[in-house]
Amino acid sequence: MLYTETDPELKNGPGGKFEDVIGRNFMAKQLILDTKPGALDKMTESTYPEQKGRHPKFGEEILALARDL
Repeated sequence: MLYTETDPELKNGPGGKFEDVIGRNFMAKQLILDTKPGALDKMTESTYPEQKGRHPKFGEEILALARDL
């Protein structure tokens, strides 16, 4: 629905901003719904080494929103 109702100039315009938004949404969904801890944990630990072993936990409301992305 979002894709069909978006101005064509934004879809394929300079920098492909629409495609970038879709890609970022997909990546966020994958990171949040990752059932085997891994990618998000590694990204968090590489950015914040002091967080090693302390990984983000998402509640059911956030998981449901991510599924809808």
